[in-house]
Amino acid sequence: MFNKKTIILTGIFGVLVFALAINSYSVDSTSWWYNFGKDLEKVNRSIDSSDVVAYVADESVTRADVEYWRLASEYNARLDENLNSISFSEALDKAIEIKLVETEAKHQGLWPSKQETTEYIDWVRRSLEELPEEEKQHFQEYLRGLGMTEKEFFEDNRTINAYASALATSKLMQQANTEAWQDYLLELQSLYDIIILHEK
Repeated sequence: MFNKKTIILTGIFGVLVFALAINSYSVDSTSWWYNFGKDLEKVNRSIDSSDVVAYVADESVTRADVEYWRLASEYNARLDENLNSISFSEALDKAIEIKLVETEAKHQGLWPSKQETTEYIDWVRRSLEELPEEEKQHFQEYLRGLGMTEKEFFEDNRTINAYASALATSKLMQQANTEAWQDYLLELQSLYDIIILHEK
């Protein structure tokens, strides 16, 4: 049903889906995971969730949405020297892209049901249990940085919505030609009104 080579660790906030193929990275200590979770928690605490920076059709993109992508890129760059952290403007483009995909998925009736999302989350939780102890500890450090228990994390509405978004994206990619995914995203931009209120 799901690709078991990849465990999706979904950010607790907004639309951020931080997908890591855990076994492909070599993290020397748990501090990376703890610090990432802690910085995400700081973003959530410090940014007003009603601070809207853009609209895609009738859907809002918040400053927090953008900051999550910017922060994720920063931490990815710490893992891989071939990657660079991105600017606010680039993170805004990413957040708008995600919102475009979500909007189109809803328009096509591809948004997952509550049951589908619950089954997906249950699969993720079972997969986490199958990981080596060191990698389990990484996830626990991530939760500790967020200041949440595993139960709180998986039952939080923002986590549930983010996993639903991941499933909707997967469905849309299966329906579209994934080899021309970037062209498809450009096509979506022409279908929906995009209004940018703040670029920084």
